[in-house]
Amino acid sequence: MSMSDWLQRVICLVPIQIARAEQGSLSLFTDGLKCAATVSTWKVEDFLESIRFGLYEYLLDDWRGPVKVISSMGKQSSGKSYMLNHLTGSMFDISGGRCTDGVWLTLRRGEDCMYVVLDFEGLGSLERTDQEDTFLSVLNAAISGLTVFKTDYRVDHDTRNMLCRFRDGVQLIKDDKRLMRGWFYITIKDVIKRDVEELQSHFIRMLTQICQNDEKNFLTKLYAGQLIVQAFPALGNEQFYFELDQIREHLQCDKTPSLKN
Repeated sequence: MSMSDWLQRVICLVPIQIARAEQGSLSLFTDGLKCAATVSTWKVEDFLESIRFGLYEYLLDDWRGPVKVISSMGKQSSGKSYMLNHLTGSMFDISGGRCTDGVWLTLRRGEDCMYVVLDFEGLGSLERTDQEDTFLSVLNAAISGLTVFKTDYRVDHDTRNMLCRFRDGVQLIKDDKRLMRGWFYITIKDVIKRDVEELQSHFIRMLTQICQNDEKNFLTKLYAGQLIVQAFPALGNEQFYFELDQIREHLQCDKTPSLKN
């Protein structure tokens, strides 16, 4: 291994924070440190002028192949960071309670593609307002080629409210040609085999109801209608790792949008 490759691996062991939702707005970070800039107008220029990625910028500038963005989103303490770590080999912090604060970034280098991996704070926290949850959801949708939305086995009021945050954010960035318009990949945790089809159908019906207003249909406006609903068995089950491979294959295929560097 060359010294350059070794340094890249060391840098990628330490994720960097790039944003945080607070006080009714989205605070951007410069080189992992909070700066004075906040975003409330959702113009791309606001991000470009303020956000910096520290040493990761040098790695991205040096890369000459395609770049894909994968991110986590979903309910607080549902295992989003844990899944990203298994899926990409990232090193996001994990714990039994609330862990992720805001948005964190790391890079993973494949054979012919660089992956930007974003770990988002869970939705529905008592420390965040609905507006702040909406800002996080919109940021996720705007920049992700593949959003892994993780949710509990139960289809309850909280789950519906989380999905409504995406709908509520449509008006902020709708019809912007710079949107990534990636895939919305719902993963339902701890599903037993006999309930798979029923739960998948239930989620489809719920999403149909949420998105029945064409003007606020976040699946078409933010994700170009690209949706997958996948049921996961309990952790440790052999099928769990098979389903992870399915997501990984989807990330690597040509259907997932990429940025050309």
